[in-house]
Order: sequence, then C-alpha cells, then structure tokens
Amino acid sequence: MEEKDRLFKSIQDIVNDNPVLVIGCGASMNYGIPGMWDLAMAIKADFTKTPPISEESKKCVNELVGKLDAEMGLEDAMLSLKCTEEVENRILKIVWNQIKPKDNNVFMDVVQSRSRLPLANLLTHLIYNRADAGVDVVTTNYDCLIEYAASQTDAYVNCGCSQSHIGQFIGFDHKNQLAKLKDYEGCVNIYKIHGSLDWFVDNNGEMYNYPNLTYIPDEMKPCIITPGTNKYERALEDPHRSLISSVDGLFKEAFGYMCIGYGFNDKHIQPNLLKMAIDRKKRILIVTKDLTKKIENEVIAKAKNYIIVYSDGANGTRFKSSSERIEIVDDTTEYWRLENFMSII
Repeated sequence: MEEKDRLFKSIQDIVNDNPVLVIGCGASMNYGIPGMWDLAMAIKADFTKTPPISEESKKCVNELVGKLDAEMGLEDAMLSLKCTEEVENRILKIVWNQIKPKDNNVFMDVVQSRSRLPLANLLTHLIYNRADAGVDVVTTNYDCLIEYAASQTDAYVNCGCSQSHIGQFIGFDHKNQLAKLKDYEGCVNIYKIHGSLDWFVDNNGEMYNYPNLTYIPDEMKPCIITPGTNKYERALEDPHRSLISSVDGLFKEAFGYMCIGYGFNDKHIQPNLLKMAIDRKKRILIVTKDLTKKIENEVIAKAKNYIIVYSDGANGTRFKSSSERIEIVDDTTEYWRLENFMSII
C-alpha cells in the first residue's frame, strides 16, 4: 500500500471511530460569517461613532482602539485589558448585530437553494456508520451553521434547549431520550460552549432560546461569551459552566477528535483535549485551511497521534502525520475543503 493510501486509511479509521467533532470559526467564514478581524473593525467603528458614557469606559475603549490600531488581534487586545460592564454589554450587541444578518443569509440560502451543506453530509456519514447513531459536536461559534446542517439530516438535533419556539436551557442529561424518539434516525448533540445567536439572558439571569429573532429583545442581552478577560468569569456562569463541564466529560470518553476550522485558540477546549491526546495518545484529525502557529505549538509539538489536512497555499493540500513524521503533498485537490474531504472517507 502506498504512503498516501495508508494515510487515507488512517483518516477513515479516525472518522469511523466516533470522534468528537470540534468546529471552529474557520468552518463558518467560508459562508460570510465575520471572523475576528471583521468584528474588531466593527467594534472600533461603533465606539468611534458613539463613545461610551463613563470616563472609565472611555479609557478602556481608547486603550482597545489603540491596540487594534497597532494591529493587535481582537482576542489578544481584549485579554490585555479589563472591560467595564458598559463596554462589555456594548460589545455583546455589536458582535451579535454583525453576525446575525450573515447567519440569516446562510439560513435563507439553505432554504431557497435546498442544497445540502457539506457538514450535513459528514454528520450523515457519521450517524449511519455507527450502531448507536449519535454524534457529539463541540463548537466555540455563535452562528447556527451546525444546526442548519444537522437539520438536513434525519437526526434529532439537541442543542441543550427544550424543543419549542420559546426554549429554555435543560442541559445534556436528556441525551438518552433518543430511544423514545422513534421517528428520528440518530441524534446530533451540539455543545455551544460560548453561547449561540438565539440564546438570550434576562435581567434575572434566566437564559432563553428564541430561534430566528432579527433583533435583541428589550431588557435582554445575547447569551454569548466574547473575547476578553471577562470571558473566563462568564464561563463560570450557567449555561456555559454546565456545557464546559459536559464537554470535559466528552473529551475523556472519546476515542478521538476531528477538528474542523479550529485553530486551537481557546482555553475552554484544548487543555483537556490535548491532555487526552498527550497522556492517552488519543487521535486528532485536523481539517483546516491554515496551519497556524497554535496548531504547530499545541498539536505538532506535543500530541503523539495526529493527522493534519491543510492548504498548500495554492490549489492543493498538504497532509502532516505523526506517523514517522511524514508529510504528503497533493497539488490536485483541496481536501481541506470539507466538500472535497468527504471523498476521502
């Protein structure tokens, strides 16, 4: 068997062995969902047009804008300062208002074109190649691309909220309810650890799920965790605390991990994932456009069993594997694109 054939066989083995899917922003950006740079420019423009009220908030914003002007990334810039509540609430709304219209565009395109999303094909493959017919998806994304893709399968879609137009968070203790849902084929569990565009929290701290709203309801704010030092404080609040705890359990139980468009930039995800990959040599499959420094430093330098599928910078693909530290180049197909990756499995 040739080297490339052996590598493809290893990829198939990982995919067919019930990996936890970890979906990052790279999976959404191809659909026009704003990335960190776009959000940074929107935040800067909004505060420049309408400065905050308090002097403390103005000082915070001036520092933030200065760092962004110095070409510091949004995540690093916001981690380097402590935002006031006024600034944080403004940023929540800016981020929501930037992403929501683009997310609506994706939804309407799915409805009108009736074309299947590549992620839907992957989920279908995973569901129908497993006896227990369940798929666990972990994401840091706020958009609903995964939900749209899961809805194109025949599976029951569980986002941790009750199934109604006014949903409330119920967690993931109800996964076994699938046995009672005879009309579904399989189950897709989606753990949105940083929140979702359709999650909102009221003044009493109660979280609600309102699908497909086009504006933020009065007296409520988006239930999403944005970059910054407050990110880790908010992660201690429900529903995020419950979700992160559930994900830690998933990573411990998983046979392996498949990461799509995930750059290993979030401390809520990679510590336990990498601990399993290093201590227990669990397999990691990464499908991404760019081989980032974080992937080089966190995965290639530390993990024992990985395969990385990424762009060669032109029209082809590079494959890196921990197996004998081999590297294969295919200059004919962009396998890092999920629609092309599916031909491997």
